[in-house]
Amino acid sequence: WLKSNQLTQESYIELLTEVFTARLPLYEPEVKSFVKKYIKNDQLYEVLEPKLFYTARELKEKETIALNEKLVKDLLISADGKTAQIIITPKLPDNAQKESLDFLGRINTILKKENQRQKSLGTEYKFHIAGLPQMVVAFSDYIKKDSKLMLPMMFGLILLTMLVLFRSGWGMISPILVVIFSLVATMGLAGFIGYELNNITSMIPMIMMAIGIADSIHILSIFFRERHHGKSKKESMITSIKLNILPCFLTSATTSLGFLSLLTSISPPIRVLGMIIAMGSLLAFIITITFLPALLTVLPFSKKVSHKKEEAMAWTRSLGHFVIQKRTPILVSISLITVVFTIFITTINVDNNPVNYFQKGTYFRDAMDFVDEKIKGANLIEVSIDSKKEDGIKDPGFLKKVGKFQEYLEKKATYNVSHTNSLGDIIKTVNQRLNRDEKAYYKIPDVRKELAEDLFLYTQSVPFGRDINNQVNVNQSTIRLTVRRPSTSSEEGLRVMAGMDDYIAKNMSEYKTQITGQMAIFNYIAPKMSRGMILGLIIAIAVITVLLMITFKSVKMGLLSLIPNLIPLLLMFGLVGITGTDLNVGLSMVAVIALGIVVDDTIHFMTKYLRARKMGKSVVESVYQVFHDVGSAILFTSVVLTLGFGIFAFSSFGMNKDLGIFTAFTMVVALALDLLFLPALLLLRAKKSAIDSEKEIAERLYAND
Repeated sequence: WLKSNQLTQESYIELLTEVFTARLPLYEPEVKSFVKKYIKNDQLYEVLEPKLFYTARELKEKETIALNEKLVKDLLISADGKTAQIIITPKLPDNAQKESLDFLGRINTILKKENQRQKSLGTEYKFHIAGLPQMVVAFSDYIKKDSKLMLPMMFGLILLTMLVLFRSGWGMISPILVVIFSLVATMGLAGFIGYELNNITSMIPMIMMAIGIADSIHILSIFFRERHHGKSKKESMITSIKLNILPCFLTSATTSLGFLSLLTSISPPIRVLGMIIAMGSLLAFIITITFLPALLTVLPFSKKVSHKKEEAMAWTRSLGHFVIQKRTPILVSISLITVVFTIFITTINVDNNPVNYFQKGTYFRDAMDFVDEKIKGANLIEVSIDSKKEDGIKDPGFLKKVGKFQEYLEKKATYNVSHTNSLGDIIKTVNQRLNRDEKAYYKIPDVRKELAEDLFLYTQSVPFGRDINNQVNVNQSTIRLTVRRPSTSSEEGLRVMAGMDDYIAKNMSEYKTQITGQMAIFNYIAPKMSRGMILGLIIAIAVITVLLMITFKSVKMGLLSLIPNLIPLLLMFGLVGITGTDLNVGLSMVAVIALGIVVDDTIHFMTKYLRARKMGKSVVESVYQVFHDVGSAILFTSVVLTLGFGIFAFSSFGMNKDLGIFTAFTMVVALALDLLFLPALLLLRAKKSAIDSEKEIAERLYAND
């Protein structure tokens, strides 16, 4: 009628019938003006108005009633009466992400129409959608947003950086082809095995890019250097493969082992990520030593495609001279910095509150903050209380104990509980209504028969959506208690749940009780996942160290290789403590990802160093030889990956932002350790005569460049 602007006699009678029987929301401006327009007799309207519309006094009475009702205040309506909450409990199947998207899509369609209607009336109510389905969708949304924006930027920045470093179009493109083929092969193998992709596995492209780029740069660097010396493409590639095949294999194997450490996680998606990257690392190695050499030997390269001596080799010679002359200050300063950063590791706070993954200003974080501010109940803890008896919920003693538990939770100030509700609250309300609404009867009946009658009356009279099927089980032996708190850290949530467990053990031990709920799960898994990640990291470091000992045939060299891989991780965790960043699941994974990447340059450095030593060269000569052979490649790799991962520091999604900031930081630290600290350590064994003649050694080594 409102749209057609027509009112027949039949519809007029129907309208009045609805008004007097149901009192539709006629106090809304559009309906009120409509009725007034079609009731021509003003005197009749004055008579009908009190019956048609709620007066200010009636509304105030209803507000008072609502805000004095436990099942309404701070649950459905805020304490100031300005915010209402609609609680929807969807039944989602196993594929929650897909169904959540469809479910929320329909809700947003409804809200879009409502927003347009409110805007036309000039009221413009503001709607916020919070909860677990929205969080699932928000995770997907922001990861996709980064994939569409950050990943292409990372890709483009790596391309540009390699073009500047190698000054060759093919030198820029060929490593990217390796990355693309490696990624396609990895995802194809993962699909063949039957792995399912998820929000966590969305990090696979950026990680595979780092793995594929690293070895390619080392092969390209030696290839271009040999071409600059006048060798043919075939000869240059043979030299590059001879120098790089062992370190490339070791880097791929150690990276694979590092990611296999993720299998210690209790999270299936993280275990899937570890397995896929472990396979991808080995596939990338195969493609790097087969496809890349074949490609480079048939591409049209000029002999001068590489950097010139004065631009590329001069800095490695200067760096070698600096390290040799300043080896003691380097060792002391980096050791002191490591000690200071390590102290701050003790200040790290472990927290896995998923809300903190989203920055303020993002739609999900704003919705959760709004619910916390107005309703103070975005954090839900569910408690299942089993009486262990069929129809046990009709036992007054059982419900009274549950009620005392609720009172304990609400009165305990440190728990910050804003609201609790259970079947007991419904029974209390029904009992009060059946006894002239006297406050003294807001209690659980003492007689089982009365309680059962109250429950029967309620279940037979409530409208759709207000039944108790989501609060009791089929044989009515178990009830559900919902505890609402503001969104807090995992540590505080665990403290509250520990207090709940203590109360239950002392006062309700005869019942079977389980604490669960979405936030309870996050609280429980936070420390377990972090401990699992740290354990996996320790295992990975140990296994990698043993592998290097076997490869280098030296326990001493294997342990020495551990230092430049361990210190970057210590400094990374120290930075976490210094900046006050919470250690969450995403940040724990950064350590594993960083280990898999930073170990590469250490292996290349040590294999080249030991090769030079086997050739009979002194420590000083060997250090200079490493700088000459792989100094540029180590620098190039670190620069490319630091800039690539650094792009994600600008992400609005916390997990990707932490990945960008802390991985880039770890790459810079690892570069300093490999080019400064590690050679300074090796030079401790150098003879004084070799140190004194280091300039002559450098002259001979760089003479042919």
